Amino acid sequence: MTVAIVGLSLFVSSTAATASQPKLSSELLNVSQMPSGWSIDVQTGGSSPGCLSHLFEPKSTKQTSHATVNFVYNGTLPLVSEKLGTYSNAKSAYKAIVATLADCKHVSGVSGSQKVTGTVGKLKIPSYGDASAAFAVRLDIQGTVIGNDIFIVRKGSVVMGIEEAGPPPVNESQLQGLVAKAIKKLP
Repeated sequence: MTVAIVGLSLFVSSTAATASQPKLSSELLNVSQMPSGWSIDVQTGGSSPGCLSHLFEPKSTKQTSHATVNFVYNGTLPLVSEKLGTYSNAKSAYKAIVATLADCKHVSGVSGSQKVTGTVGKLKIPSYGDASAAFAVRLDIQGTVIGNDIFIVRKGSVVMGIEEAGPPPVNESQLQGLVAKAIKKLP
C-alpha cells in the first residue's frame, strides 16, 4: 500500500492536553485488549482534510483534556485510533462533533502533502454510552481508496471517538467489539 500511515487518523489534534490527561490516558484501550497482530503506532504529523479537520475541537465548547492512542495491524493498515476528550460541556461537544460529521458530506483537502477527496455518510449502529453516532468515511488519497468508519460516543463527561481506517471494507464487527471494550473503561 502506498498511503503513508502517518496522519491517516482523523483524530489529529492541535491542542495540548491539560488537567486530567494522565487519568484519560489510563482509560484508553491498550494493546492487550486488541486482537492478535495489533501493535501501538506512534503517529506524527499529518492533518485531517477539509471539513474533517479539528473534529474533536468544536468551537462551541472548550476541550479541557484529551488522550489518543493508535494501533496498526502487522505494522501497516488497517489503523485503529481512539481519542478521548473532556470539555467544558460534554453534551454540547458531542452534539457539535456529530453535527460536523453529519454536515460533512464531501471531503476535499490535503493531509500532509497528499491530496484527499471523499464522502461521509451516517451508519446505523447499536446504542453505546449516553449518546452515540457512527459514520462511514470513504477517502481517495491520491488514487488509493481508504474506508474509515468512525464511532462517536458520549459517556458521562467524556466524548470518545474510535475509528478504523484501511482498505475497504472496514471490519465492522471488530470495530463494534473495540467500542464495547473501550466503553467499559470509561467512568
